[in-house]
This record gives sequence, C-alpha cells and structure tokens, in this order.
Amino acid sequence: MDGLILRWNGAAWTRLESGLAVDFRAVAGTGPDDVWIAGGRTDYDVSVSGKMATVLHWDGTSLDGLRSGSADDLSDVWSAGAADTWAVGAAGVYRRGGEAWILQPPAAPPGRPLALHGSSAAEVWAVGRHGETARWDGAAWSVVDSGTTEDLRGVWAVGPGDVWAAGDVPHHWDGTAWTRSTVAVPPEWMEDVCASSADDVWAIDDWDTVYRWDGAAWVRNWIAPTAQDLRGYELLLTARDTSWTRARRSGGRRKCPPKRAAA
Repeated sequence: MDGLILRWNGAAWTRLESGLAVDFRAVAGTGPDDVWIAGGRTDYDVSVSGKMATVLHWDGTSLDGLRSGSADDLSDVWSAGAADTWAVGAAGVYRRGGEAWILQPPAAPPGRPLALHGSSAAEVWAVGRHGETARWDGAAWSVVDSGTTEDLRGVWAVGPGDVWAAGDVPHHWDGTAWTRSTVAVPPEWMEDVCASSADDVWAIDDWDTVYRWDGAAWVRNWIAPTAQDLRGYELLLTARDTSWTRARRSGGRRKCPPKRAAA
C-alpha cells in the first residue's frame, strides 16, 4: 500500500500513481484543483542530498513533488487557501506561502507537534506530545495551557471559540480555556477528530469506535462491524453525510478530510 493515493471523481474511486514507496499520512485542499498530500521521507528530489519529507500537490491534472525542507516525516497538513499551506513534523510547524516551506519559530508551536488545523489563516492550532497546544493568531504563535499532559493526536477548529482536540478523551477550547469532555463509554484512546459544524463533531478511538458530539453530549455512535483489527485505518467524514469510509495506511494517525479553511 506504500505510495497509494485514491481520488474520488464524483462517481468512483480512481488510483493516482505517485511513483513513490512512501507512507502518505495526511491530505488537505481548498478545491478539486488544489490538493496537498504529505507523508514520510523519500529521495524524490534528486537535487537534494539525503531524504526529505514527501509533499505532493495535485493541480487538477497531475501530481507534482515539492521540496518540503523537512528531514523528518510530516504527520499532518492543512490549507488555508491556494497560497497558504501548513504542515507539521518532528521539527515543528512548516508554512508555505510562496515557493518555499518555512519552519516556524521554535519557541511557540509544541516541541513535538502531531496535528494542526485552522478555521482561517488567522486562527490555526497545533497540538502534540504531553498535551502541548499552541495558537497562531495571524501574527504570532502563543502557547496555550491545555490542562492535560496526555498526547493530543488530532485537532479541528470549527471557529475561533470552538476547537476540539483528540487525546485520552475529546478536549474543547471555548475561546477562553481548554476543558475535558465527559464520555459515557470511555474510549481506548482518541486518535482524531473532525467536524462539519459546532453540533456535528466526530471522533475515532484507537479501536475504530466512532463518537459523535451533537452539541450537548458525546455518544458512542458506531463500532466497526467486524472482528478484524482495523487499527491503522482512517476515518473519512464528508460534510454532513452519515457514510463512513476506511482507507488503509501502514501506520500513523487517522485523518478526517476535507481539511481546509471555512468558507
């Protein structure tokens, strides 16, 4: 499954050949002709000595490999617009606003970020190891106390005062502080979170149990109907559709497309 990319054309899934033996870990985009894919290291850029993290861009016709500038795997990617894309790796947060990826100042984003998401280019969140969270306000990064020391593996910003992070349980930012959510049936571990609105938030745990926030409470909504171990699959949420798709990956976090700025 290394290097596998599948594209939905409105009627069926089609395979795009990347030509790379690499694990892709995240996808984001602003439209059908502006999609970003990030993942592990490869030596696809022969002009650079040593391997670099993979970043591919789909322009509606073809995939192009772009120099990421990261010697570490990238675990997440998010796009605020065609000319403003973000990614995270072991070294920190990268931002591409032109032709180059720029590593953000090391003081603010979590020392080992695992995920990022934003509701606009002036409202971006990065979360990571030991409960570290940081917020970009359009001008600078600031560290925000999450109230937990557990790893946060996923984040989704619905709006400036409505952000969810996935850890041992879902955590919520209300614009002032982070709080832990109560889940009637405690999860094994929350792997990721995504949303279509403030009262339609979804999370998945390490055993592929799905939970939904309806604006009032978290409810265990769906459990994989098979005895097969589905860890290593990702959950796909398409707007308010209730259908779910799992796509295999060989490791890493789950991801919930579409990852783009709110219109």
